Amino acid sequence: MRHASVVILTDETEFARLLTACWQAERQAPAVTVLTSDLWQEQDAPARDLVVLGPVRDGQLTNVLRSLDPSTAVILCVPADSKEFGQLRVRYPRLVHV
Repeated sequence: MRHASVVILTDETEFARLLTACWQAERQAPAVTVLTSDLWQEQDAPARDLVVLGPVRDGQLTNVLRSLDPSTAVILCVPADSKEFGQLRVRYPRLVHV
């Protein structure tokens, strides 16, 4: 991602560390900001091209996704059953589940 800004939103430090390390190895790494679900406030969030949503505390996934603008590009890196994922895809058409 050339000149891109990425927010990694997770409550698992190891997930954030591994993902950040992968991007730092790239020739043109994006600007990366890591936040926990406790610190997440959509209106105060840094400008970004992509939100990578990793494992968060129970009950936070829906709250975080509701707070995002539907046009936000999101990569969801958490377990989700197919019914939940289908509902999320309707609300967030640019959502990618990994």
